[in-house]
Amino acid sequence: QMIHPDDRFAGDELSEFLRAGTPLEREFRIIRQNGRVRWISSRIEALFDTAGRVTRAIGVSVDVTKQREQLQHQKSLTARFDALLTSISSAVCLVDKAGTVVRTLKSNDKALPPSENWVDSVYPEDRADVERRLANSRTQLVRQDIEHRVHRPNNAPGWVRTIAMPIHDEHKQQQEWIYVTTDIDLERRYCPVAPDSLTRLTGAQIRASRGILAMSMKDLADAAQVSPSTIRRFEEVDGPNAPEPALTKIQAALTEKGIEFIFPRGGEPSARIQTGL
Repeated sequence: QMIHPDDRFAGDELSEFLRAGTPLEREFRIIRQNGRVRWISSRIEALFDTAGRVTRAIGVSVDVTKQREQLQHQKSLTARFDALLTSISSAVCLVDKAGTVVRTLKSNDKALPPSENWVDSVYPEDRADVERRLANSRTQLVRQDIEHRVHRPNNAPGWVRTIAMPIHDEHKQQQEWIYVTTDIDLERRYCPVAPDSLTRLTGAQIRASRGILAMSMKDLADAAQVSPSTIRRFEEVDGPNAPEPALTKIQAALTEKGIEFIFPRGGEPSARIQTGL
């Protein structure tokens, strides 16, 4: 009578137990008199007479509510972790103290899925610095954010940002690290590394700016005090232009006209008119 209506034994389960004496093992909920719901784990064994007929049964029932709650909590954590992995485009892996990849949780071609020895994917010129930073993470048990190059599948170098985060056990002892590696190639190509660096405007940004302002090439050349051929040379570049004084003048002239240049971390640079102008 105390068993939850959704968990009550079906007739065929009891019939099979009474007929063949097959051990019966179930987990079910009960509703106590105070209305509280508890989970019970029950196992029943049949006793037979000399003719092989079931005469009676013995069993044991254990309250497993705490274990059930812990299991549900663990399932919720796993579901949230899986959702988090799905939502990001980074490569994620678990690495042990020796730097060996224990498990790849998510791969990404641009962030380069790690090899068995994680640092093998690091570009040779950056490897010494990366190893030094990772060694610091191991000795001090601190997070490290490292920007470095890796080998792409076509063997060309590409920029990534790796976050190395230590994971502790219940005794606060270091067990492993989680590495999250994100592709930042566009960010490093288009955005200045230092605040005082010259911005590397793209040809597409200059062309788009002129289109927004309905400026001819000569109009922009006059406003920036450069030659029209300089404007044409910059606009023909597919990607970021090399930083030089003439490019700074062009940017200043367009900015004065109300153009805002955008350098997103995860997309192509663009231009737009500033709000309110």
